[in-house]
Amino acid sequence: MSKSGKISYMGMHASSTILHGLSERLDRVEEILRREPARAVAEATELEREAGAAAAWPEAARAARLAGYGDFYGSRLRDARLSFQRALAHLGRYGGDRAEESRVRSGLGGALYQLGDFERAFRELARAVRLARGAGDAERIRALNNYAVALSESGREDEARIAIEEAVQIASSDPVLAERYRITLEVNLSDSYRALGRKDEALAHARMAAGFASSSNDQIGIGTAAAAEANALVALGRNAEAVERFRASLEAHRSLGVSIYAIDAAAEFARLLLDADRVGEAERVVFEWLPAAESVDALNAPDLLRAAAGVHAARGRYREAYLASERAGLLERQGGPAAARQAALETVADRSIRRAKATRRRFKRWQDVVLRGLVELLGERDGETRDHVERTAEIVWLVGRELARRKARPGFDAREVADLALIAPLHDIGKVSVRDAVFGKTGPLDSGEQGEMRAHAEAGRLFFRRAALDGIKDRHLSLAADVAGAHHERWDGSGYPHGLKGEDIPFGARIMAVADVYDAIRSERPYKRSRTRDEALEYVKANAGTHFDPAVVDAFMAVEPRVDALYEGGAAAFGLPSKKKAAKGR
Repeated sequence: MSKSGKISYMGMHASSTILHGLSERLDRVEEILRREPARAVAEATELEREAGAAAAWPEAARAARLAGYGDFYGSRLRDARLSFQRALAHLGRYGGDRAEESRVRSGLGGALYQLGDFERAFRELARAVRLARGAGDAERIRALNNYAVALSESGREDEARIAIEEAVQIASSDPVLAERYRITLEVNLSDSYRALGRKDEALAHARMAAGFASSSNDQIGIGTAAAAEANALVALGRNAEAVERFRASLEAHRSLGVSIYAIDAAAEFARLLLDADRVGEAERVVFEWLPAAESVDALNAPDLLRAAAGVHAARGRYREAYLASERAGLLERQGGPAAARQAALETVADRSIRRAKATRRRFKRWQDVVLRGLVELLGERDGETRDHVERTAEIVWLVGRELARRKARPGFDAREVADLALIAPLHDIGKVSVRDAVFGKTGPLDSGEQGEMRAHAEAGRLFFRRAALDGIKDRHLSLAADVAGAHHERWDGSGYPHGLKGEDIPFGARIMAVADVYDAIRSERPYKRSRTRDEALEYVKANAGTHFDPAVVDAFMAVEPRVDALYEGGAAAFGLPSKKKAAKGR
């Protein structure tokens, strides 16, 4: 500060009184940003002008950033992009600081993403995360959250979940941060649990977010939380309640003008209404939000266009239905989820696509080596264990392929089956933590030994979760953690380690449970004799709906003759699906 009481930036001066007044007014803009984004933009733009005239560049940067977020919330994405770019220019005039630059680049990345400029978006979002590491916990939470949303929408669910969990972990250590980001984090946790199939938890987190948003009169939070609640209710099959929550979500967004978050909610709501043959209401939702979607939301516009095609078809307007469907396909190729996923693969700084593919191939070879090595590690303790993990992997492959053929679960396809078969041999990896004296005991285990043996499930889950938290980014880790941790859970909730029940049990673990138990019954162990095929079949059938998911049991019974061949002394080779089989499945 100069002797005259003025702060100097690049040779220009602003009095401390002016700066204090600007800072207080910017604080007030930040308070109304999520309640009244249009008003916030107008006031922030005026403050940016005043700060620029006074050469108060940090305040000018903050004002431009707030205007950018206001425009973003109001779906004026091109204006938002320009505001964020002005903020970066102001930062450059005084050297900037990591925290403010992280905030600006995070917002710019979000705007670029919704505009369909995915490659630049991922670069900006990744840079925001890097800057935030040295800028404090609040900035890390903000940057991780925005990056996680983009990852999730581009299909990179495992990486998104890891980013969200890191943000939650940071926030949980500071009550002030937990309070500030509670709505956003609860909504993202809801979406994450829904993707995991843990629908009741998804609904609980969405309702917590709704309560927080209502108490703070946060209109954007009210709209996003209601949509998260509606999506969780749809997953639970409670569609009538979901309709009301979608209506509440759109009403909250409608009060803001055109909200960027409304378009995704409108697409989901229209799909639900069409499935219920409520064509009239679906038509009103689609054609209210479609114009905004086509102009500002490259990612979700194809979904609304497909809903429009469904409306046209239901009304007998087949030519219009065809044109809307074709338009959806065109937009999706140009800027939809497929384009987002492709851009996500190209975010490694300054690397060509060829080099990225080569890197992935090398990683895949190492991954195969590590997987096989872990399986061998289990087998070193007991030859029967090696046979068990190989047979159960083959059973999982056969049952999973039958379930995919039946379309037993949305999104469970040939690729998911191949991934599940790949990690199935590691379902008992936690047993490396069990003492040899317990692992190889020939008699019954006492209560303490039983507890030690049962602990292998949680030990296996933590093994894979720690790998994910250590920064290893691979979609198999989350699946492996689910299977290792939950394959001893039971459909009726009486299993271990967490007493999960029904649909709360990860789908892969339900398949693994049938394979694991069936093979255990037919296998000789140090403490028991092997049993017959008929005895194993009787147990599986009798425990459908208590121990096992009935749908998985039905699929297992359909392929059991092929499963039985694994036990016929060489009549069929067993082991992991071959590369040829896996390639065909994908």
